[in-house]
Order: sequence, then C-alpha cells, then structure tokens
Amino acid sequence: MNDEQLAVLAATVEVLGGAVQLMMGARIKDAPENQRQELANLIEGHLSSPTAQPEPLSDFEAVAFSDFDVHREQIAQRLMDGARRLAGLEPPARPEAHRE
Repeated sequence: MNDEQLAVLAATVEVLGGAVQLMMGARIKDAPENQRQELANLIEGHLSSPTAQPEPLSDFEAVAFSDFDVHREQIAQRLMDGARRLAGLEPPARPEAHRE
C-alpha cells in the first residue's frame, strides 16, 4: 500500500468511525434518560467482546482476524466515548494507556 492509499484508508476509517459514533449517540440519546448510561455500557461491552472467526474469503490473508482483537477494547472505548459525548453523557474515567 502506498502513502496515498494509506491516507485514503485512514480518512475513510475516521469518517466511518464518526458515522458510527453519531448513530450510536443518537440511539443512546433516544433511550429514556435513566437507561442511557446502561445502554452505552452494554453497547461498549458487545463491541469489546471477541466474535467468532469468519471463514476466510480466500487463501490470502493480509491481516489475521485475531490482529483486530489486540485493539478491540481501545477501539470500542474510543467509539463509545464519542457516542456518549454526543448523547450528553460523560465518558467514564479510564486509566492512561501505558506507552513505551
């Protein structure tokens, strides 16, 4: 993948992530106020949970499905923090990620 393709992919992921946050935020905001936080926690839990490995579409696998599992929790947290903000909820306090 060249630099231009990588930039397009990154921009696409950013736009799609924003769209997902907007849809989830709207769904959470539509829920009764006393259920919003619980709904947000439930959605985040499902996003963070590993799923069954799909059948490969071909013999070529550029990225293994399990590679996504390494980052699944961080992706779910980021998506849900944005969705919570859009729904008028405060994201939960999270410990700082350890960076080396």
